[in-house]
Amino acid sequence: MIIDTGANEGRTEIQHAEDFPNATIYAFEPFSETLRRRLEMQPRIVSHYCDVGNKVDKQPFFFFSEHSHLSSPAFPLTDDGRFICR
Repeated sequence: MIIDTGANEGRTEIQHAEDFPNATIYAFEPFSETLRRRLEMQPRIVSHYCDVGNKVDKQPFFFFSEHSHLSSPAFPLTDDGRFICR
């Protein structure tokens, strides 16, 4: 079993499917039409179109359509503007 919690466009999943022919691959990515199209014909890759976290919740998410690799959840900020990472 391989779990990718930031599948982006699915390139890594395709490579893992070739490198590990007996593995089931679970891909998590909240926003990626490219991922959806690329993996729809891959029976060993199970796609989940959501984010992964430590609780069930709805959180803001920054999505950059032209640079999808920069997309990420919005982390809360401290009073002086630093990220709070949990």
